[in-house]
Amino acid sequence: MSKRPNRVDPSTPPTPWEPRMYRFRPTGQVDYFDLYLRTIRDLAPNFDEVNLDQLSWSDAERPFDEVSLRLALRHGHATGKGIVVDGTDLVVRDKYEQARAISPDRLSDPLPGDDLMEALSPGWQEHGRVLNKRIVANHVALVERFRVELETELATPPNTDLARHWSALGGMLPGSP
Repeated sequence: MSKRPNRVDPSTPPTPWEPRMYRFRPTGQVDYFDLYLRTIRDLAPNFDEVNLDQLSWSDAERPFDEVSLRLALRHGHATGKGIVVDGTDLVVRDKYEQARAISPDRLSDPLPGDDLMEALSPGWQEHGRVLNKRIVANHVALVERFRVELETELATPPNTDLARHWSALGGMLPGSP
């Protein structure tokens, strides 16, 4: 029986609906495996005896960052090499970072052909300016909503057992000198 590859094309970023778990390692490495941790937890009769480090992990495109580690320390599962967390537990960070990366100025850039459309339909550009202001205001509100969601999530204390495990592996806890 042939072994199923971990991913068809590892250079393609995951889509939001792809089941994926990440392993954060104290070395700063982030690995992934295309299956939810909760799926393994639900299917394995003795989940605590499952050695997740034996899976065929691949290098992740996700960078190692403090916010992701803080989320993993709240929602993860200890392994011999690090902490494993479902990708869905990191979505709160990803939504905020992706929304924040969009410059509101870019949302109101004039479109090619605006002059032609104004000539064909007077008022086109004014309508576009009004619409652009609404788009920018909605975007700013969305970024703020995502920021509050992330801060609320991070206000939850980390799992003390996971924090001890991380430290025992040689990992620095977020906020440590």
